[in-house]
Amino acid sequence: MTSLKKLAAICLAILACGPAAAEESGVAVQIISAYECTQCHRLDGRIAAPGIPRIAGQKYKYLLRQMRNFKLKEVVYEQEVVAARIHPVMNDISKRLSIGQMTAVARYYSNQECAAPTAATPHPKPAGADRCESCHGGERSNPWRDTPFLSAQDETYLLNALKELWSSRDGSTPGQKRHHRLAEIMFTEEDGVRLQDYASYFAGLPCRTR
Repeated sequence: MTSLKKLAAICLAILACGPAAAEESGVAVQIISAYECTQCHRLDGRIAAPGIPRIAGQKYKYLLRQMRNFKLKEVVYEQEVVAARIHPVMNDISKRLSIGQMTAVARYYSNQECAAPTAATPHPKPAGADRCESCHGGERSNPWRDTPFLSAQDETYLLNALKELWSSRDGSTPGQKRHHRLAEIMFTEEDGVRLQDYASYFAGLPCRTR
């Protein structure tokens, strides 16, 4: 196939995807409105109040995975809980959504602009933040498709999430709201006093949406 024919094929594929993408976006807006998601996440996915995460521009794969985790509450592999997401409202909404509906909502919010305010004076990079940035990005890009961006995230939300992950390091806390199978190796003992510094540092960074 010549270069011209390849270009024509790509253009036709983009044009063909246009109406489908618009239709999926319309479905997402209907779902978001029906379940009143805008009360917490707004239609544009930006930070609505302290403690509520920014999901605008967040990674599609991450958003979809988290919605599926909320649907299950606990993800078990070989009799071990590898992930837990406990939030009564999100658990209730997610269990009523099909995978197709969750896909539409996740893609919709991932396509929104971040446009979050950043700190006038950036918080100094705390010791240990390099370990966080190896998966989550920060001053450098985030290479993973389903690992969330932390840059320009709500500071209160980040701190709460870090506290939950910190307390779940051994995976033995019954009914814990949040657990990640890597929590026990993500943190060192010294990190216990750095959680606020981590939250302030990442919240003050400019948006990284790709």
